[in-house]
Amino acid sequence: MGIPEAQLQAIAHQVVKLETLQEVNNKALTDMASSVSRLVDRLDKSDDTAREADQRARAAHHRIDEVRASIDGIKQGQRWLITTSFGLIGLAASLLGLVIKFVQ
Repeated sequence: MGIPEAQLQAIAHQVVKLETLQEVNNKALTDMASSVSRLVDRLDKSDDTAREADQRARAAHHRIDEVRASIDGIKQGQRWLITTSFGLIGLAASLLGLVIKFVQ
């Protein structure tokens, strides 16, 4: 009871098809793994970029806080100067009024 030649050829043909499909699938998996590796690299780079942007934003915010503190100090100095000036002007006006009263 031997297997006819036609059946053996059909089986051999099917085996060749399966081997070809396996090779195609292996190549597709290799390409997919390569794509995943590239995506992981890009993700790592974007994480680094995000960290750097966060650090720069924090540094800029710190500088803004320093500038605000400096401006507040200048405003307080101006308030002191204006208040002192008005006080001195008032004192001078009072003294001038007293001098005028004594002169008359």
